[in-house]
Amino acid sequence: MKKTTHHKSKKVKKPILLNIGCGVTLFPGFINVDKYFTEDQLRKGAQTRQGLCANAKFPPTAKFVRGDILHLPFKDKYADYVECLEMLEHLPFRDVEKAIVELHRVLKPGGELVLMVPDLDDMCRVWLDRVTDKVFNHNTFFGFVQHFYGNQLHKGEHHQSAFTQTYLRGVLNACGFPMEKIEITPYPHGEHPPKFRGAQWDLRDIFVIGMIHARATK
Repeated sequence: MKKTTHHKSKKVKKPILLNIGCGVTLFPGFINVDKYFTEDQLRKGAQTRQGLCANAKFPPTAKFVRGDILHLPFKDKYADYVECLEMLEHLPFRDVEKAIVELHRVLKPGGELVLMVPDLDDMCRVWLDRVTDKVFNHNTFFGFVQHFYGNQLHKGEHHQSAFTQTYLRGVLNACGFPMEKIEITPYPHGEHPPKFRGAQWDLRDIFVIGMIHARATK
């Protein structure tokens, strides 16, 4: 009588997904990273809806790691996929390349980086069209000012860098991403946000200012 042998099925490794500069919005299934908050602050804010993190979203499958984009707490070639949305503009412009080098470092070969940043060209067009030489309107003026400079409600919410399509493509290439593996897509003001693996948008949301979406493969 032949013995039957049982082969253990190999567990399929889940891809490692990073959300860098998450702020108070953590993505499910991601390791979410931010410099300015602690896990306790985010969990408390999500539960109580009070304080600095009153708008926090902390899904059950989300993980949080406190860390700086300039010195990410991950080994080389660690992640399969990285999202970094509306974050790079908060860095001093001299630190942008350092940050992208770090994002490149933690990606596995073939890994994908997805970025979204404000589009300076479109922002200037909107400003000239809706603010310059117009009768002063408090809400309009300060609504657009915060898109240029950040809402400045707490530390880390200041904009210090500006991006155009040409610059973003060039800096990604300078930091190690092959030019032929960089895809840049503009989303002018008035358009709906693109779909991401982590971020969840309300279908009614539109961009008040233009944004640039970049997808780069290591």
